[in-house]
Parts: sequence; structure tokens; C-alpha cells
Amino acid sequence: MWSRRGRSLLLLFFLLFLLALPRLSSPQAFKETGESQEEITPALREEFREAEEAYREGEEERALILLKGFLKDHPFSPLSDDALLLLGRIYQERGEHEEAISSLSSFLRRYPSSPKLPEAKLALAKSYLATGREGLALGMAHELLPFCKERPELQLPLFLLLGEAYDRAGEPLLAISWYQKALEFASFEERASIKERMIALLDRELDPGVYWEVETTYPNTFLSLYARLKLAEIYLRRGEQKKAELILKGMKEEAEREGFQDFYADLWSRVKKGRGEVLLGCILPLSGRFRSLGEKVLRGILLGAGIFGPPSYPHVKLLLRDSGGSGENGREAYRVLRKEGVEAIIGPLLPQVAVAVLEEAEGDLPLLVLAPQARVEEKCAFYLALDLRSQIEELLEYACDRLGKTRFVIFYPNTPYGRESQRIFEELVPAYGGEVVAKATYGKDQTDFGDLIKGVFGKASSLGAVADALFVPDDYRRVCLLVPQLRFHEVEGLQLLGLSGWNSPRLTELCGRYAEGAVFTGGFSPDLPLPEVRSFRSSYEEAFGSSPSFLEALGYDAVRMILKVPEDDLCFELLTIRDFQGVTGIEGFLTTGEAVRRPYLFQVSDGKIHPLLPPF
Repeated sequence: MWSRRGRSLLLLFFLLFLLALPRLSSPQAFKETGESQEEITPALREEFREAEEAYREGEEERALILLKGFLKDHPFSPLSDDALLLLGRIYQERGEHEEAISSLSSFLRRYPSSPKLPEAKLALAKSYLATGREGLALGMAHELLPFCKERPELQLPLFLLLGEAYDRAGEPLLAISWYQKALEFASFEERASIKERMIALLDRELDPGVYWEVETTYPNTFLSLYARLKLAEIYLRRGEQKKAELILKGMKEEAEREGFQDFYADLWSRVKKGRGEVLLGCILPLSGRFRSLGEKVLRGILLGAGIFGPPSYPHVKLLLRDSGGSGENGREAYRVLRKEGVEAIIGPLLPQVAVAVLEEAEGDLPLLVLAPQARVEEKCAFYLALDLRSQIEELLEYACDRLGKTRFVIFYPNTPYGRESQRIFEELVPAYGGEVVAKATYGKDQTDFGDLIKGVFGKASSLGAVADALFVPDDYRRVCLLVPQLRFHEVEGLQLLGLSGWNSPRLTELCGRYAEGAVFTGGFSPDLPLPEVRSFRSSYEEAFGSSPSFLEALGYDAVRMILKVPEDDLCFELLTIRDFQGVTGIEGFLTTGEAVRRPYLFQVSDGKIHPLLPPF
């Protein structure tokens, strides 16, 4: 006979079993284990093959639609893992990394025993890295290392990913170690590309201890040689000519053999000649309504010159002249600085002042112009501001090639900036396979955009037939007045596109959810996951107690470019700069003086502004 206690326990177990039955028999149980409830029929295989074929033929949008439909109709088929993995890869190739992360994470949850798990983890790590989540990328990548023995094809892409991730995480020595491992599995062409990555890493302003470590860890290699050259460069900046000379002696033939002869020759000439104090002039608005802008640039210049923060060599002396907002003040400032014998002038910052100074300039004193939209055919003028054409090119490439948008509406302010932006956009869009289907202008102080919106889209827009993207070349304040009114007039689903005027933390504060998904250009963000930006931000915050913006970064890059080249003929030497790693993305100059740079792209996601870095 059962005791009372025994009967109670038996009843409890029976009740628990009954509660568990619905779960064990439900589709959810199959979903969590990744088990299939379908067989692979010819019809099922053909449905998946159609999506694969669309992808191979470059019809990414169609492939996405087919794959989503396949997963919806056949969530537990034997081909669902392939479909989910392909979906993630397509999103990744389009640069839509948040969607890629969602699809690939779902794959890992549903198919933890899949033979394609390594491919999914590698792809997920790449998207983590592309969205600035180096820690997650590194964790995922290290989980893959045990697979390399059985899957040797994983070694090269995995080691490259680890190198890139450690580089972005500010661990140059670990990055180099993984790049060095990647070299062992690379083809001849791939080796050249990996070496370029390693040289670019060493070209950053690293601590001397890092170069000494590289020199001793990789003896008799191009890494050791380049590390010694960088050490010599550091000693020259500090004014320690003798130490630089000791390093460079006897290196000429080795440098020529590895292709570093130009770098060596430049360092050796500086050793023999030396360089004393550098006298730089600045023309900035330090009074009046634009004073705050001028002070931002000046803080960046002071940091780059070593007056605040880490010291620089050669020693820099600055002569400041206040332009206010007046072209005549700018002309007078130029004349005074020229008489003072400055080697170069940084500024002006305001377009009207820049035009006046460029007209006054005699063509033999370098002008590093910071003003946007101020261009004069003038020898020895270099333009550091973001130009409209390169921004619009970058935006169109992403919108058309990555997002598949082809039908654009332009709303633009009736200002010189707005009209020029609209003109360039219309000029360039056909080359990217797109068209402008409508455009409309508005007043620079306009706040009600109802008539504008209804005039283009009608009272209840049939949006798919009209456009799939809206380009607004204005600043974030006006944009945040306009975009909520789109929703009010039932205009939804448009991809919002903008230029650097959108790039402000206040965009998400003022626009709220209406800016979600917007893509725009910019010249800088302190949150960019790049080593040179991290270093600049850290030094700036230590010196001034706040985060830098684009203007501070622009001033910082300007003075660093001047100090990078010999002082013999700065007009010529500045044109020789290549692969400069500016925090504003600047790499050098064209013969016209235009800056060579690829503007950064940003996207609003989950209410925050995130950088859109190129896919790994």
C-alpha cells in the first residue's frame, strides 16, 4: 500500500507530466532544437534554389524577399539553416549589419550542431566588428580557433579578422601577431595586402615601446625595419637628432630592398639638416558671433602642436589673428602674418573670409583653408573641409549599391548650399543607377512643410510608385522640423538621407523615432572605433575635459600635416603626403589642393547614431 506521502509525490509527478505535454508536442520544441518537421521535396528544393539563383545573379532585393518567404512558410525544413545563413550573408554584403547580426544570431540559437556553424560564427564576428563591437567580435573569433585544425580554410579569414579586431581595440602588438600568422596562409597577392595593413598600423602614432617590441619580436623582417624607421621619426620629433642618426646608419640598402627608400631618405635628410622652431599663423574668428567655432578649431590646433597634451617636435610657435566675420579683417590678418614670416597659415574658417584671403594671397605661402565651399584657383592653397561632391558620392554609393534605393525625392533649402547640393545630387545620381523623381525647395527659415509634402506625395501617398528615398541637404534642426511632418501626412517608408549637417548628437534628441534608419555623411565622430580617433579623443579629453567635435579634429589634422613634412618647400611637400591617417579621414591632397578623403557614413539605429564602417 502507498503511504499518504507516496501518493502525494506520485500525484505531483503526474501533474508535472501533464503540464509538460503541450510543450513537448509543440512546434516550439522543434524550433529550439533545430529539428526538422519537413522532408526535402522537389518543390521545397526548387523554392530555395530560386532564392540562391537570385542572389548569384546579383538580385539581392529579390533574394531577400524569397528567403524571408521561404523561412516564413518552412520554418523547420532541412533547408532552413541554409536559408537563414544566406539571409545573414546578404544583409552583411549590403552593409546592413544589424539585420545580419539578427539573422546570424538566430542561426546559432536554432542550429547549434550545424556543420555550417563555423561559417555563421565567422560572419557574425565580421558584422560585430563592422558595428564597432570589437569585444564581441574577438570573443566569437576565439571560439572559432579550435575549428581551424579540421577546417584549414578558416585560418586566413579568421586570422585577418583577429588582426583587424585587435587593431581597432587598441592592441597593436596582438594585431600584428595575428596578421603575421595570416601571412603564413596567404597567396602572393594576399601577402602584399596584409603587409599594407601592418604598415598602416605601424604608421600610427604609437608608443615607442610598441616599436621596440616589434623590432625585437620580428627580427630580420620588414616589420623590424619599419619599426626602426618609426623610432627614428619619433626621435626627430623630439629633437634628438643623434639617437635618430644612430638608428638610421647602415639602413639604406635594407630600406631600398623592402621598398622603404623614400621614407628613409626623408628621415636621413632631416637628420642632416635638423629643424628648429616652426612658426605657424592662424586666421580664426576669435570674437563676434562665430567665436565659439574659432575656439573649437584653436583647441585642436593647440593639441596637435603639443602646446596642450603630448609635446611635439619640432617646437611650434603660434601667431593668432582674429578675423571676426569680416573679409577685410582676414586680408589684414594675412598681410600681418606674412610680414611676421610664418611658414604656413591655418584658416580661415568662414567662407566669406576665406574668399577674401585667397584673393589677397600671393601663392607662395601655404594656406590650409578650413572653410567649406570656398575655392579659388590659387597655388599653395589646401582645402581641408568636407566637400559636397565627395559626400554625395559616398551617400549615393551606399544608398544605391547597398540599400537598393533608386528613386529619389530632394527637399532642399533655398540657400547657396542647398541649391549646390541639389545640383550635384542630380548630376551624379544617374551614374549610380538612380533617378530624381521629384524635387522641391523651401525657405531657409521655413517651419511648416505641409504644402511641400502634399505637393510631391499627395494627400495619401502611393509611396511605392513615387520614391523610395528622400535627400535633405540641411542641418539637423531644420530636418527635425520636417521629418515628423512626413509621418503626419502619411508618408512612410522613405529612406532618409543627409549630409554632414545631420551629424550632431542632438539629431536623435530633437527628431526622436522619426530619424530612425536615417543615413548621412560626416567628417568625424569621437565614437569612431579607429585607433587614431581613440588616441586623439583620449588626449583631447585629458587636456580640455570634454569630447572633441569635427572642428577640433580639423584643427588637429591641419597642424599635424604641416609637421609631417620637411620645411624646405611646404607648397610642394604638402602635395607629397600619402596615406596620412587623419582623424577626419583625410589622407593627403590632390594637385588642385583638394583633400583626399572618404567621408564617414553614419546611421541612426535604436535611437543612437552609429558609424557605418566599410565591410570587413
